[in-house]
Amino acid sequence: MNILSIDNTSVAYYAVYSIRRKSMMQRTQVYFDTETLELLKEEAKEKKITLARVIREKVEKNIKKKTKKKQMNAAEFLSHIADLGKKLGVKGPKDLSQRIDEFAYNT
Repeated sequence: MNILSIDNTSVAYYAVYSIRRKSMMQRTQVYFDTETLELLKEEAKEKKITLARVIREKVEKNIKKKTKKKQMNAAEFLSHIADLGKKLGVKGPKDLSQRIDEFAYNT
């Protein structure tokens, strides 16, 4: 039986089911204080989406924000390393620029 010949609803359901299967969600339970829960419910009602979706979106946004790393260019990275050295009190040889080959290549 060809699913495309059934009707548009079946096709849409099959497409959504296929997409969802690739990233199956796991059920969990969370507790919110009354005020927070009411705010979440209001947002869901305003956006006309489920409460679960509002919570998922907020959690995903927060996680992505925290895990997103700022990309530094070389100058920013070297500056960051220098600042870290100052903060930790690391001191290098005073004649490093004159003897760079010796330090870099152990010559």
